[in-house]
Amino acid sequence: MNVDQGFDQHCTQSIWVKARKPTQPDSFSFTSLSDTDMEEGAQLCEAARGGDTEKLKALILAGADVTYFDGEGLNPLMHAAKLGHADAVTALLEAGAPWNALSPSNLSAGDFAMEAGHEDAYDILLNAGIQAELVLGTIARREKKDGDS
Repeated sequence: MNVDQGFDQHCTQSIWVKARKPTQPDSFSFTSLSDTDMEEGAQLCEAARGGDTEKLKALILAGADVTYFDGEGLNPLMHAAKLGHADAVTALLEAGAPWNALSPSNLSAGDFAMEAGHEDAYDILLNAGIQAELVLGTIARREKKDGDS
């Protein structure tokens, strides 16, 4: 299996996991990151800043956490968007990176892309947000319809 095949399989699994309905939506749990997790996260952020899509895919396939936030409070998707690396943005979104995560200054990856004038990256993020909202709207309508029956 090559990196792209493994990456596609990983993304499919990530999307399924992220789409499951949580049993307790209002509860949060925090875990401490191991040194390995922090190192992988830092490498993921570095690959995102450099627009190195192949390295991103390899790290994700190896289990790196696409939701990792670095010391600046930015995740890999924000770094890629801020620097206009549209292919990296796509790879991170496909791996389950949250399009709507916020930095400490309450900016999303889309905000960073827009502020820096990176239209391609911004459009990819905008479309991801629209798709997510359409899916959530469909689920809500079905749940409402099932509840009314």
